Amino acid sequence: MSQEQFRGNPLLEGHTDRDGLAKYLHVTTRTIARWEKLEDGGLPRIELGGRVIYNIESVKRWLAKREHSFSLPTPRRRASAAA
Repeated sequence: MSQEQFRGNPLLEGHTDRDGLAKYLHVTTRTIARWEKLEDGGLPRIELGGRVIYNIESVKRWLAKREHSFSLPTPRRRASAAA
């Protein structure tokens, strides 16, 4: 099942299953399963009748919270030799 299979169902539009999310994010389904188990509560998901589905907007917000900005390290000054 994928996002396309939820089209036409007003309650499930904007959702996808694990296979669809993995394809959408270019990762494996194993990675998705691992992200669900992270200590911070993991990837947001809905368990529905024994299936797991994902609200794409919730996943986008989860990813945005995990965004890090990196800066280049500042050069360290050398201690000057005692004269």
